[in-house]
Amino acid sequence: MQIKWTDLAQDDLDRVEDYISRTEHASIALATVLTILDSVELMLPIHPKAGRLGRLEGTRELVVSNVPFIVIYRIAQSNTDALKHELQILRVMHDAQLWPLD
Repeated sequence: MQIKWTDLAQDDLDRVEDYISRTEHASIALATVLTILDSVELMLPIHPKAGRLGRLEGTRELVVSNVPFIVIYRIAQSNTDALKHELQILRVMHDAQLWPLD
């Protein structure tokens, strides 16, 4: 199953890395981002419903192990092949962060 990251989700990852680099250390920031990426890239193509049902309708939430982040995604019909589905990564949120309404 193909994975597509939205611009918002990519921006979220950049902000995570920037913030942790400023408050902790660049190596910790990189390790955190890699943990998030590995969780998405290794788990979701094999188990797309691994995430719990999302707070927003039509979404799922993957709680990332060992870091305080949640990946919000949805399973959608592929734009390139009507018979296939793709994983759309919508956001990467800190677990204490306020959630968007849409």
